[in-house]
Amino acid sequence: MPAMTGPYTLIILCGGEGSRMGGADKGWLTIAGIPFVSALLDRFADQPQVNILISANRHRQRYAALGYDVLSDLRSAPCGPLAGIEACIHGRQAAPVVVIPCDMPNVPSDLPERLLASLNTADDIAVVHDGRQDQPLCCAFYPRRWADDLSAQLDHGHYGVRHWLRDKPVNYVHFGNTTDFMNVNNPAELMMLNGKTITTAVTKEKIRYTLANDRYKNTRLHDLPLARRIPRSGCRSRISQARRG
Repeated sequence: MPAMTGPYTLIILCGGEGSRMGGADKGWLTIAGIPFVSALLDRFADQPQVNILISANRHRQRYAALGYDVLSDLRSAPCGPLAGIEACIHGRQAAPVVVIPCDMPNVPSDLPERLLASLNTADDIAVVHDGRQDQPLCCAFYPRRWADDLSAQLDHGHYGVRHWLRDKPVNYVHFGNTTDFMNVNNPAELMMLNGKTITTAVTKEKIRYTLANDRYKNTRLHDLPLARRIPRSGCRSRISQARRG
């Protein structure tokens, strides 16, 4: 792979609630026995001039044991992945950032290079298009230009990534393999990612089930139970002033 043109920060988003996955911390779900977050670190940690940050709101010590800085949301209520990005770009100025979600463990190794190459000006935002649809959480941009704008959107109660990007100068970077960008949102997709064979228990303190047990042995994929989505509330203007300071 050709050398990057300059330093950049890679943000791995692991801060989600996993509401459709029974509350699981998706960074620790596995593909072929390897945690998603570890698979991504194995792919990107040795790339030149990269500084890696992990966005996580749970299991911070476990993530920190991987050897990289871990940052939690600045806001006191769950506000989605934009809040994780906000925390990671707070106070960062010069170098561009590349963002990837932890629940896409197969993203290609040339993703940072190709996204960064698409940043022709400081205003540009590069977003992956997988050949079928855009993947807005696989993106690159300059924090100096967009950090305040992103925070303002959250302050106004708009938490969607596509909503934030809708009036921005987006450059789409086209990749030809949609399977590289398969994201895992529910137990069925986790089974498909692992060839329909699962050995990892999907757990939360009081929500515990194993997809490989007898209860689901003869269950069709689309009949697997999906946890109800947890509504977001109280995000607006509830940034921790201590963290801001």
